[in-house]
Amino acid sequence: MDQPKACMVAADAALRTKPSNYPEPFASRLTGREKKPLGDPFGLSQFGVNLTKLSPGAVSALHHQHSKQGRVGVCHQR
Repeated sequence: MDQPKACMVAADAALRTKPSNYPEPFASRLTGREKKPLGDPFGLSQFGVNLTKLSPGAVSALHHQHSKQGRVGVCHQR
């Protein structure tokens, strides 16, 4: 992991290089989603954080369940 920057704006983080971990035909259902992983740039090692921007009508993820981890979602609309 690279050394985290001393000061960084989350919106300036790089977009994820692979748009989706889902295989087709599921990956195309996530059109309109931009994810910026923030864990490495901010030096996080115990949990993951993503800044996700959705176009109107887009979805953040397909329905799924976790048995050993939780998820928190925060929505902000401009």
